Amino acid sequence: SAAPTILLPDSSFDLQITPYLSIYEDKSNALTIDDIISPKFQLKFSPSHSDNLRFSISDSSYWLKFSITNPHENKQSLVLSISNSRLDSIEFYEAKSGKISFRRSGSGAAEKAQGSHRQAYPFLIEVDAKKHQTYILRIQSTSAINTYLRLQSNDQFLQSQRFDFSVLGMTLGWIISTAAFFIFIWYFYRLHFALAAAAFCSSIFIFIPARLGQWSSWFPHAQIFQEDIMLLSIMVSAILQVLMTLLLNWKDNKSNYIVKALQIILTVNIIATMVGLIFPAGIQIIIMNVVIIFTTTSLAGILLFARSAHFNAQQFLLAGHIIISAGVLLSSLTSHNFLAFDFINNWVAMLLPVIIISCTVFACLSILNDTRANRPNKRNSNDKILPELLAKLGHEFRTPINGVMGMGEL
Repeated sequence: SAAPTILLPDSSFDLQITPYLSIYEDKSNALTIDDIISPKFQLKFSPSHSDNLRFSISDSSYWLKFSITNPHENKQSLVLSISNSRLDSIEFYEAKSGKISFRRSGSGAAEKAQGSHRQAYPFLIEVDAKKHQTYILRIQSTSAINTYLRLQSNDQFLQSQRFDFSVLGMTLGWIISTAAFFIFIWYFYRLHFALAAAAFCSSIFIFIPARLGQWSSWFPHAQIFQEDIMLLSIMVSAILQVLMTLLLNWKDNKSNYIVKALQIILTVNIIATMVGLIFPAGIQIIIMNVVIIFTTTSLAGILLFARSAHFNAQQFLLAGHIIISAGVLLSSLTSHNFLAFDFINNWVAMLLPVIIISCTVFACLSILNDTRANRPNKRNSNDKILPELLAKLGHEFRTPINGVMGMGEL
């Protein structure tokens, strides 16, 4: 009775209701809804008072409770949405007219509603006029939980969905067009760096929907492989980053050491990929983040202290790797509840790939300019040979031509 209630406004709204939640941690992971609604356990709920729910990796289940009051004369239809597309299990209980209805969602559910990454699991609810209703959720995940709950009117929910999917569509469209650009460069200039960059774009194109939980809605049969697809795609992109660094044509006195260091980084990525496929989703994400931070930081160190034949391209890649390593570190610390950069965590899956691909575009253009600049120099080195060759050919052709012209005059 002392828990705060959510008072519905009479117009469209978008409320983050996490501070209105009461929470109970079930460490035994054995309680049922009948146990939870008993007076004994109702008194054990603690108010949240925070904007986000942050729980470390554990085997516990978390029961969430909130109440809604509709003071108006009309029944209101609302959408309750939960962020974080990697929640394994969500059970939604609605206490209404003395009965409890049950719905299930989460990445492990066979059938579920799937929204955008900020409204990953939506539930449609209706609150009767002049009524006070209570709702209970049970969430569980093998990975760290960092999520929030939003209560929206239907129009606000659809508007948020349109925005999120528009951003996702533009990002994927830009990646496709950039991959086509790299293929064009490779086809006409046979630039191996561009071919590796096109493959990198392809891996990122697979990674972003998997990271945002869209593979399960686009390809329902591939739902159980979503975490493996995410791990494989991001690790392949890390391997391609190493390959692009290797293709910068290292020519200084440290080139042998640089090649060996890049080979070691490649080996670490391949081993981490094979090992990561064995572990559950929570451990996979930790392995993925650690390896990405290791790879980008190592490549940034090589790009900073060594010098390749394409120095300008090297600088662009250096900037990209520094930003990526910092962004992944902040996102990982936020996901595991050490920091609170929730905005970065919401958009990092699209923002960081766009940054590194942009840096790769500028690096490719720099390599192309270097290639074009070297071609006139090669032609100029032949300037002395070409006149002598033309003079000899002219003498050899002139004698028979003069004879033919003389015979023609006769």
